[in-house]
Formats: sequence, structure tokens, C-alpha cells
Amino acid sequence: MTSDETLALQYQKKTDKQHILDNPDTYIGSVENVDADMWVFDDASQKIALKTIEYIPGLYKLFDEGIVNCRDHVIRMIQSTMLEKKFVTHIDIDITEDGTITLTNDGNGIDIAKHPEYDVWIPEMIFGHLRTSTNYNKDEKKIVGGKNGFGFRK
Repeated sequence: MTSDETLALQYQKKTDKQHILDNPDTYIGSVENVDADMWVFDDASQKIALKTIEYIPGLYKLFDEGIVNCRDHVIRMIQSTMLEKKFVTHIDIDITEDGTITLTNDGNGIDIAKHPEYDVWIPEMIFGHLRTSTNYNKDEKKIVGGKNGFGFRK
């Protein structure tokens, strides 16, 4: 093996996406099953009960991110000065048999327009590109989640 080949193997550089795929625990927590005592809804008693459950912390974090995004939208609509705003009155969480999780709310949707500076559709930008956010303005009072621009893209 040549010196260059040795150096290439020793020192590596990854894209942000590849780093997330190779090291998801850095961004979302463990991707291994763990046992933990948690307060959960007990179907039998119809009450919240402390139980030992098996779960994946990283998957839990992704689910939490979606819920936080829905809650943030509630706050944004309350604070919005737009004339044609539709307040969020309902957040729906659907988990299908195959494990697909869909979170929706009935507030105003995401702008369907090309971003004037980056020439990319806004839904693609916020869901498909890292380090994009509506929370970067440091002059705004924050009562919403998120600040790093990773969010749901993880």
C-alpha cells in the first residue's frame, strides 16, 4: 500500500448526509432497543401508568420532532400577522400497520414557491436540505422548538 493510500484510509471526509447515515446516534440518540421505565397510556385501565417498555430512543426523537413541528405551527399561527391565516385546531397522528407515521395539522400550509435567494422550492428546501429553518432570526422572541436546522431531515 502506498503512502497516499494509507493517508486516504486514515483521514476521511464525509458529506453531512453520509455522516448522519453512518452515525445517526450523533443526531438523534441511540438506534438500539433499550428498556426504560416510562409513563405510558395503559389500554386496560384507560389511565397513564408507569411501565417498563422497550423502545428505540432515536425513533422516539424523530417522532418527537414531528410533534414539536406541529406544536410550533400552532404558535406561529397564533402570532402570525397574515390576513388569511387559518388557526390550527386539530393535529392528527396516524400510524399505519406497516409502521408509517404521518403527522398533519389543519393550519395554513407551507408556502409553495421557489426561494428567491436559493432558487429551490421551499418544501424541498425545508424537508430535504440540512441547516434550513424558520427559527434562525435571533431578534425574534422564541417560544418554539428547534434552532440548528437539522430537524425532520434527520
